[in-house]
Amino acid sequence: MFFFAFSNVTATRLGDDAPVEAKDFLKPEFKNKLVFTYPNDDDAVLYYFKQLTDKYGFDYLKKLLAQNPKFVRGTQDSADLVGSGDYVASFGTSGGAPGVAETTLPKKSPWVAWPQTGAILKNAPHKAAAKLYLSWLLSKDAQRDSIGTWSARTDVAAPAGRKGIFDYQNMTRSVSASS
Repeated sequence: MFFFAFSNVTATRLGDDAPVEAKDFLKPEFKNKLVFTYPNDDDAVLYYFKQLTDKYGFDYLKKLLAQNPKFVRGTQDSADLVGSGDYVASFGTSGGAPGVAETTLPKKSPWVAWPQTGAILKNAPHKAAAKLYLSWLLSKDAQRDSIGTWSARTDVAAPAGRKGIFDYQNMTRSVSASS
């Protein structure tokens, strides 16, 4: 149906000082100010941490843990905490509170795109309603105006200021049984 970016969420108040690349999160000024989703809580987040470990090794994770990040349940919770209180950045999530946080994409570090799939179950009690909803969600208008992320449709442009989802060389696709 569409693609989510599991990338960085940073406090808008950081401006140009916001961490962009994975190694930026290791800067001393971010100690005690990072928030992440528990990797064992979400398979896309676990995959994100795997990509970072594959590229930078376990030493990267040790240094990241030395930053004393807060770990929370769920990607929405980590995104919502960015920009509120002392938490200024996260990765492996998307969104954030409008006006206080923004999603950014690293240029070199790995990040994950999550395809969100949909289906109508064979024994669904309200198949007509489900078909109506999915038809609307997959319509060009809804994909262009309502989802706020990359469309699964090839005739809908990428979100403003972004390239096509598959045009990022450092993006990996995550696929799981829960998709």
